Amino acid sequence: MINKKEKIIQGWESPIAIHPGEFLRDELEEYNITQIELAERTGLHKKIINEIIAGKNSITRLTAVKLAKVFDTPAQYWVNLQGIYENDKVRLEEAKKNEKEIKTFIGIPALKEMYCDIAAWGLVKKYRWIKKNYSEIIFVLQKFFGVDSLEYIGERTFEPIFRKYDRERVNRYSISAWLRISEIKAKKVNIEKFNIQGLKKVLLGIKQLSVESPEEYLPKIEKMLADVGVVLVCAPYLKNTYVQGATYWINKDKVCVVIKTTKQGEDKFWFDLFHELGHIILKHNKKEIFIDIENGEKNKFENEADEFAQKNLILNYNIRIKKFNDYKRAIEIISKEDKISQSIIAGRIAHEYRDKKEVWKLTSKYIKSINYTNI
Repeated sequence: MINKKEKIIQGWESPIAIHPGEFLRDELEEYNITQIELAERTGLHKKIINEIIAGKNSITRLTAVKLAKVFDTPAQYWVNLQGIYENDKVRLEEAKKNEKEIKTFIGIPALKEMYCDIAAWGLVKKYRWIKKNYSEIIFVLQKFFGVDSLEYIGERTFEPIFRKYDRERVNRYSISAWLRISEIKAKKVNIEKFNIQGLKKVLLGIKQLSVESPEEYLPKIEKMLADVGVVLVCAPYLKNTYVQGATYWINKDKVCVVIKTTKQGEDKFWFDLFHELGHIILKHNKKEIFIDIENGEKNKFENEADEFAQKNLILNYNIRIKKFNDYKRAIEIISKEDKISQSIIAGRIAHEYRDKKEVWKLTSKYIKSINYTNI
């Protein structure tokens, strides 16, 4: 038959954390033993007995063995009581913290938008955004970001990035999630140590892959970059991020490049890829996160990365383009001469003459779209 004490330790969940000292006090009363006498019987100092009863000291395994010799309870009973107390204390503290997280974050529309987006991509478990699910939603977001509190997201991402890249309506939670996607991907892959000379050498080979389809060349580019110490993350579009790409160092031997590759024009992908690789080859600050926001304000480093992409994607573009009066012929001939995608040439022309509708109409026929991820 299971006695009352055994029932207590087999699944009872207290609304408060009950220190095992309270059970020890009950035992002393039942056995009519004083604290001093218990100290003498167990060889424990009377101060320890008093502190256990006062809830200021824990019952160790050794103490449990000593108590088992005095009372009609196994040592494991006391060990379990101590464990239940510690678990209940943590559980109740977590519940209190969780309520604070819900109160602080659940009413933020940008957080909801970010959660729904990453849930739709299968990156976290999807729950309906209703009150009974708030605790689970907060938990899966904490788990996704690898944090004890969602406050850490702002501390890590918002301040250092948005001092430089401020823009109205940008969902900072979604940008944080976008970067976190790349971190998770980067941790999963094993790559070679970073080799800047090797990276410079593979640029031409990478560019010439552009004549293939995105589904063919993106895995190949990922492998080529991995061989020189660069993780390529082909990330999905998240609402109101306006991000095109990002570059940051994971450690001294590993750098991560993130490019938006869904709902993306192929011309933009190639420019963004070379832009981000430019940050690496130009040896821009390794301690910074470089993030390229669409139509965002450009600083020195972003301008240099733009120039690098323009120079290395189409050699001597400004000189060569003047030879053509017909942009259609320019797109077809230059792409053939350089063995690169027509999208790259068309995108460059479209960018330079973006205010001319007829140019956009012509070039758009050559620009393919990308919908691919490797997360």
